[in-house]
Amino acid sequence: MFLVDEFDRKVLLGRPWLTMIMCSLTRVILGMYLSFRPPNLITVASALAFAVQDKSRFLELYGIDPREYPFYGIPFLIYTDNAAEFISPRFMATCRRWGMDWDHRPVDKKWYGGLIERVIGTFMGEVHFLPGTTGSNVIQRAGLNPERDARYNIVECGKWLLEQAIIYHGTVHEGLHSTPRQAWVHYDSQGLLDHERVIRPDQQKRFEIDFLAPSYNHTIQPYGINFAGRRYHSIELDPYIGARDVEIMFQPYDLDSIWVMVPGRFLHVPCIYTKNQLSKNWESYSSHKALSSARHVGHSAPAGLIDDEHALAAQKRQRELAVEVETQKNKKPRPPKDITAKTERLSTHPTVQPVIGPPRIIESSRGAPEVLQPTLIIDRFKK
Repeated sequence: MFLVDEFDRKVLLGRPWLTMIMCSLTRVILGMYLSFRPPNLITVASALAFAVQDKSRFLELYGIDPREYPFYGIPFLIYTDNAAEFISPRFMATCRRWGMDWDHRPVDKKWYGGLIERVIGTFMGEVHFLPGTTGSNVIQRAGLNPERDARYNIVECGKWLLEQAIIYHGTVHEGLHSTPRQAWVHYDSQGLLDHERVIRPDQQKRFEIDFLAPSYNHTIQPYGINFAGRRYHSIELDPYIGARDVEIMFQPYDLDSIWVMVPGRFLHVPCIYTKNQLSKNWESYSSHKALSSARHVGHSAPAGLIDDEHALAAQKRQRELAVEVETQKNKKPRPPKDITAKTERLSTHPTVQPVIGPPRIIESSRGAPEVLQPTLIIDRFKK
């Protein structure tokens, strides 16, 4: 699915990646993170932070009642595939420090990820009804023009996904014979969800510092720190004016404040100035900034966009061919006369045996822990 710029909807930014975290016991979607960057440690950590923390502040930013999405907590076990972002020793050590153990799907055993794959399929089935979708196969793409039809920006797409998760939580699940929300409430009423495994208020700062997105090489100026087109300042920064190579941490969905690392501690610093038309969402801001930088060199299109009249014409012919092949697949082909004539001439050649047959279409295919605490399953897919 193609997304547009938040402040210039005529400009395509490309197709995002979605990282999703699911409770294997109740099938609740505990966390997700949408990004234009391929899956990496930052996107996984951001999705995990969303899964573990109380979501009230985040949901209120999107105008969603927190009671509609009350699921969170520290899992005992995180189960993933073997992608590079899931085997970082430092990241796994951080998770274990917070009581989260780590396990990986056996190599070349993709069917072990069946739970998350089915949820992904459910979500993708709904995504393909949105403007800007690219479809799931060549036949579906034949009648689509995602570059022309794209309407959603990344913030709106994120809100749509949250709403879709709420709908999913209220839909009867075939394997559960109940809705995921009902399963969560049931296990909670049985005392099987440990309410002690949450981030307490006194732990919030430490947890955010461990899991929020980092940014490096900043300088503390007399007026504060410049970051993401904003100015951040607090009187607590004054003793460190002139410090260089400063590390900060930030909440990707809310740039109203940052954490600044100074000797021996982190300082929570608010934003005191921002320019017009700057998104609070880091993914939207960074994509818009990249777009603005590209315009200075005479190009503003996202990677992967077809931006050539000949390529567009070839794409149109390709779609027409797909439709033609689909309609002709059950008909016995009758070769034209000129092909028949050539076949007869070629048959006299001692080494060439021409073969004419019907065209072929090749289609590509794509328990709970001893203590019944939700287990997370993380997977990624491109929308």
